[in-house]
Amino acid sequence: MLLEELDTILAPKQPVKILPPAMQQHRSSLPKHMTENDLDDLMSDLNPVTQRLKSVHKSSSTSELNTMDSSLSSVKCIAPHLGTSEVKEGQCTFIENRRCNHIRCTKCDFRVVSFDNQEWDESVNYLYFRNNYPETLSKKRNSKRGSSAYCCQCSWISVDEFTRVNTGSFKWICGGHNKS
Repeated sequence: MLLEELDTILAPKQPVKILPPAMQQHRSSLPKHMTENDLDDLMSDLNPVTQRLKSVHKSSSTSELNTMDSSLSSVKCIAPHLGTSEVKEGQCTFIENRRCNHIRCTKCDFRVVSFDNQEWDESVNYLYFRNNYPETLSKKRNSKRGSSAYCCQCSWISVDEFTRVNTGSFKWICGGHNKS
């Protein structure tokens, strides 16, 4: 069914209005003053993928379709890991251990930043990160070779070795890596 929808979208005939099945059933019950453009605006608010498909249809460019496909798909680490500068950054797989460089916190919804050869001062606390993330975090970092300091706006840790993120203490997940 999805391939048929894609064929109708990319067909060079007349423009096709894309509505999910639920909206198609209720289309006749919409008020008369709602135009097709109003429906398109509502749908673009609800589903950005539909909007991107429409823009590809208008340009009919294969390269744009490939770009759209790769931007919509990303791969995630099997489990996010932290590590020092000696460990390569990237996606952690069963085959290769890497420290994840796209970690995101689900508690505060901020990206996790890291600082190589640094550790957090013992005096840091929750309010320090809430008030200083990410601009002025250098005030309470100490230089320590072979260590890395990680933080988001609500949590922080210093590590000296390759470490799996403890999901009980941290709400950090892999935000996804581009397929290569």
